[in-house]
Amino acid sequence: MKIRKFSAVNLNGYINFRQLHFDPQLTFLVGINGSGKTSLIRAIMALITPDVDWLMTAAFEKVSVEVEIGQDIIEVHASKSSDGCRVSFLRNGLAVSSFDLNSQTYTRLVRDREEWEFDDDVEPITISESYSRIPDGIEVFDQIKRLPTPIFLGLDRTTLGPDRTHASRPRRIRSTRRMHPTIRSFLDESVAQAEALALEAQRSAQSQRARLASKLREDILLSLFRDPKAASSGMPRHGEAKRHDRARRSLKEAFSFMGLPADRISAAIDPFYSELIGLASVLSGKSVQQIFQSDDQTLRNRWMEWQSFQQQLYLVNGVDELVSEFNRSEKIIFMAIRKYEDILNSFFFDSKKKLRLTEDFDIELDLPSGKTGDVYFLSSGERQLFVLITALMFNDDADQADLVIIDEPELSLHIKWQESFVGSLMDANPHAQLIMATHSPSIISGRQEYCVSLV
Repeated sequence: MKIRKFSAVNLNGYINFRQLHFDPQLTFLVGINGSGKTSLIRAIMALITPDVDWLMTAAFEKVSVEVEIGQDIIEVHASKSSDGCRVSFLRNGLAVSSFDLNSQTYTRLVRDREEWEFDDDVEPITISESYSRIPDGIEVFDQIKRLPTPIFLGLDRTTLGPDRTHASRPRRIRSTRRMHPTIRSFLDESVAQAEALALEAQRSAQSQRARLASKLREDILLSLFRDPKAASSGMPRHGEAKRHDRARRSLKEAFSFMGLPADRISAAIDPFYSELIGLASVLSGKSVQQIFQSDDQTLRNRWMEWQSFQQQLYLVNGVDELVSEFNRSEKIIFMAIRKYEDILNSFFFDSKKKLRLTEDFDIELDLPSGKTGDVYFLSSGERQLFVLITALMFNDDADQADLVIIDEPELSLHIKWQESFVGSLMDANPHAQLIMATHSPSIISGRQEYCVSLV
């Protein structure tokens, strides 16, 4: 989903946007304090999530947003009346549904109260929230709720509880309603959600690798029945000793991954390749004619030994080819995981931290002290980055839009981080649309062509 246009009449009682156009890749909303950056973002989120509390209580005459989803152009309009708000939903210019939400209907909406408890070092913290629930069956709101969900980061980036000094995790939060912002105002909850996304991506990659390993075992067994007559009887080529040494290391790594004991692997592979590499080093660069015209009987014996290796080497080389293909496929499978670690660690480097996803489905953080912790040892700015990069790279939920809306991304970010922030988000997900309300030249960092002035 891409946001195309937004308009407003008398937003907050004085702000008018005739028609703001958004770039499909990147838009910076810029302007002085009071120009309406935060109000604009809140209005967009209220229209596309939807948020009836904002629609009923905010001051405006009309607000409208136009989004593109595949081949469809969707418009959501809201206009105030003396007793409420009329909400309309259009697809490709045709009215689909509308609803008049008056004060009487609004007060009858079910009021729910949710509580979340965070296990803390001191005592549990209980958070309560009241909101209006939109019942199913109101067509216009049902249509809006089917829209993909953007990633949203508002001004409130609260981290609950005092800083943690150990690696215990808070209890995962239960949610009983549709949470329209992927990133809620409570950053710890978002960290827990992001952690689960990253670990699921790691689990999926390891599952794919396990299937590849199973196929590799089958292919190795079947390769033993290759026709040995196809084995070469020539002389070792230039650089063959180095190639065999690489093959030895590759085979040992592959067999170790399959669960074979390291001592048995070394006992079987090292003597074979040591002898082979020794022979290749002696014979490399020489021809058969040179060997037999020579009076060096030792050299002739080495040639005979080399020939005796050829049929076995033919089979081993076949295994090496299979292992090389496995390694190439494994690299592709884990490419996103490695890229994810590299992006985050490019930010964490300055604080002497390093994040990695482990083979036993965990996220470990190397700390400056030399100890290991978890993601709750990250600072508020680092947590913000962890959540955003994770959501952009690994949130493949069908209901999730490739759309990121951030109000003042510079909060909690050092100037150096601000300069690389947008580029890192675009690298994490080149297909996402980024919309940011900012005061920071470092966030914009030379991308003035993407600025939309609200003044």
